[in-house]
Amino acid sequence: METTYTIIAKRTGKIVFKFDLNGNLIFFSYEGEALTPEQVKWLYPKIPHHEKGMAQWLKIKEFTITKGEPDISFEVFWNAYGIKAKKIRAHKLYEKLTDDDKFNAIAGIKRYDNWLKLQRGIAKALPDTYLSQKRWLDEL
Repeated sequence: METTYTIIAKRTGKIVFKFDLNGNLIFFSYEGEALTPEQVKWLYPKIPHHEKGMAQWLKIKEFTITKGEPDISFEVFWNAYGIKAKKIRAHKLYEKLTDDDKFNAIAGIKRYDNWLKLQRGIAKALPDTYLSQKRWLDEL
């Protein structure tokens, strides 16, 4: 049994830490844009070797942190997206995504919604369009 922390950094990507039953770090991964030298200098000294070290990460407001395996079910996506249209098509598209894309699609909804608030006259895409066009990958 292990404990997983998934961290979404708004501008760079996803960090995953896994700890064993004793709280020792057993897995670390980063997925996203290439880190700048400054980001590397900041990140590597902060990698927690023990689960207790996650306390410092939980204080960082710019990160979204999920403890445990994140729920990436279609229902979580559907409820988070907000627009309730073309559910069957959206469900079929969602099921074709990789787990990473499902995670990123859900995590990207908040960023997409925030971007839309700053735009004038741009309507939110229907859920099936968001999925088929992988809108979470857009430069917003």
